[in-house]
Parts: sequence; C-alpha cells; structure tokens
Amino acid sequence: MQLEVRLWGMDSTGKPFSQPARTIEISGNGARLEGVACLKAGEVIGVQHADQKARFRVAWIGDTGTPEEGQIGIVSLEPGKCIWWQALTETTARVEMQPESQSRDGTAAPVSDPQQERRRYPRHQCVGKVLLRKEGTPVFASAKLTDVALGGCYAETFSPFALETAVEFLIQADELEIRGCGLVRTVHPAMGNGIAFTQLAADDWRRLNELIARVSKQISRQMGFESVQNIGTQVSPALEVLLTLLEKKGVLTRDEFLSELSRAELPLHT
Repeated sequence: MQLEVRLWGMDSTGKPFSQPARTIEISGNGARLEGVACLKAGEVIGVQHADQKARFRVAWIGDTGTPEEGQIGIVSLEPGKCIWWQALTETTARVEMQPESQSRDGTAAPVSDPQQERRRYPRHQCVGKVLLRKEGTPVFASAKLTDVALGGCYAETFSPFALETAVEFLIQADELEIRGCGLVRTVHPAMGNGIAFTQLAADDWRRLNELIARVSKQISRQMGFESVQNIGTQVSPALEVLLTLLEKKGVLTRDEFLSELSRAELPLHT
C-alpha cells in the first residue's frame, strides 16, 4: 500500500532532518519506504502518517546501484501500535498477509525443518486456545495456543494437520477472539502445527495487534522492566536520569542527556 508519510530524526551525519517519503509495503510492525536518503541501518527515527506518529528503527538500507536504492526497511519500536490502521480499514475490508516462511524477496524458505524456518515476525508466548478446521469442513478441532506473532501461531495438538493444509482458525486468548485463514507451515507428529496467517478481516487484524501488545507487556512485567521505578537503586544516578528522560520523550540526543546530567549535578561516570 502506498501512503504518504513524514520522517524525522538524526541523519547519518548527525544532523537533524525532516523529509517526506512514501510507503511501498506495510505490515503490522514495519514498512518498506522509498525516497529516503542519508540514513544508516540501526538509526531510530520518527514516522508520521496523517495525525499518527510512532518510533521506528531502520532495519536495512537499499544498496546503491540496485533496484532498492533509495529504499529502507523500518521496524516499529512500539509493539501493537499501527499508525496506518485508519488508511488500511478505509481501503479494504480484508488484509492479505504473506506467509511468514517467505523471505524478503518473495522466495519460499524451507518449512519442513523448524531449524530452517525463516520467521518474519518475532514470536510471543501466549496462553490460550485455537480452534482449527480444514477449509470446507464443518467441524473445528481444539488445540492449545502456545505462541503467537503477527505472521502466525503455534497450536499444540496430538492430531496435527498435514503440511500445506489450508485451514480456518479461531484464536481465543486474553478475552480476545481472532478469526482468519492460514496454511500449515510446520508439522510435528503428535505435538502440533505451526500456522502461517494468510488472510484476516480488518477487525481481526486489529485484535491480533492488540493481543501482541498485551502479551509483550506481560512478558516485560515478568522480567522486571515495567518502569524506572521498578529498577530502584540497582542503577546509577546517571542511568536513572537517562531512563526517566527516555520514558518521557522516547528519543533523546546526546546533548540533551549531557545537559540533563549537568542540571542534576551528576558527572558522566556515575
């Protein structure tokens, strides 16, 4: 989907920039843009579409002299937030999704060996249930949902479907229900199936993003990273200043950090 966006941040020379760009492809956690220059992989930038803004990391830069010159791939730093949701719902009632076993150039990756599977999206542990049925059949089989991603999920069952079976699914987790279609991409006999999502209605796609956001927050709480207050006296005063600023602003320059240390009368080495 082609959408007009605006980027801002620090360019590869360390200078602030703001420029328009256009999406070529979008997904729930990132996009491919064209018309972009003076950025490096790993940079954190702000992206705005209409009145929605979010922070992204530059994942890759198109090489000079290739068809991808002037293009970048970006990954969201705010799980569950989609700044082009409104455009998506206004354009189509259904969202076609690429099976997550495909690589960026569209070629199929090996799927029979889980060690070789090339996942496009990070998986998140999730407790719930998933109902599965082969397309065209009336009866759903119940399975245990163990993890979920924007591109698929894993269903534990003693009677898994065969590889490449087209299925309809109903995910039930964290008081949310998500319906859609998918393909069986991995088979583990007497253990379960890896399901790649191929089609979701727009509302279900939104609920999937909400589920990802919820389980991500739950994992963060379990790891003890919910807030700066949870860190307490385990960090230095300088680091506590940095974390507090990042919670407020999201993006912070070196000069802003040093200025705040000076106001707090803290040396950089503390």
